[in-house]
Amino acid sequence: MHLLLPFQAPPVECLDWEEFAAQDIVIKLLRLDLVHPDVGGNKWFKLGPGLQQAKMEQHKTVLSFGGAYSNHLRALSAVAKICGLQSIGMVRGEIPQPLNRVLQFAAAQGMVLHPLTRGDYRRRDDPEFQVQLSARFGSFYLLPAGGGNRLGVTGAERIVDWLGQGSRSDWVVMACGTGTTMAGVINGLASAERAGQVVGVAVLKAGGFLVDEVSRWLSLPPDPKLRWHIETGFAHGGFGKSSADLDEFVGWFRNRFGIPTEPVYTGKVFYALRQLLRAGTIPPGTDITVLHTGGVH
Repeated sequence: MHLLLPFQAPPVECLDWEEFAAQDIVIKLLRLDLVHPDVGGNKWFKLGPGLQQAKMEQHKTVLSFGGAYSNHLRALSAVAKICGLQSIGMVRGEIPQPLNRVLQFAAAQGMVLHPLTRGDYRRRDDPEFQVQLSARFGSFYLLPAGGGNRLGVTGAERIVDWLGQGSRSDWVVMACGTGTTMAGVINGLASAERAGQVVGVAVLKAGGFLVDEVSRWLSLPPDPKLRWHIETGFAHGGFGKSSADLDEFVGWFRNRFGIPTEPVYTGKVFYALRQLLRAGTIPPGTDITVLHTGGVH
């Protein structure tokens, strides 16, 4: 089983957004949310290489971290089950009772959930703390929160395979939470010697630090034909937070286009895209591909 490949090739769909038709703007969606019914989105690409490595090292258990509404833990529970691995989810703060639908799903896949104080959660990358976890849970393969490591970036590079070789994309736009997917896409485009602009929409407050996060994973020297930047003005209060304006937009977008979205990741991306187009930030005649990276709707 090649974990870097999805069960279903993600289709590319055109978005008929009348408001911007006069600008000769082409908007396409790469529907990563459709690659797998339980692991739709960029998570399949980010988690695959790590779990493949866990299998190669003959681990039987994977452990990772996330919040009570973590798409990462949800996806990891499903991929681990597919791969025949046990999974442990360290949940920041108290585990809600009854379980919310994200943790219900994870538990149903066999993930064992454990609460982690916020102080210990901040220590999750501390080697000494990880030794303590090993003493508590025995041998496991550790995946960082969000799948943010070199293997995750390598997996995300494969997303470029589905953008269509030879097809035009002046702008590639996506949600940005850890910077892993964005770095992978930039690396993949650079390796393919493709030009354009890669834009990440920070989904958390004060997302300027993501510039450093993305930069540290880039594997090729800067190419003036391939530019990238992060939009930090569309977090709507922070990660997992929303606003009345965003909620109204998400409802309108679903009704108008029939495409599932949510206010944590993809809703903020499409909201940002509308604002950038209205402001004239994106030039007329631009061909845009938006990565629909999934999320719990």
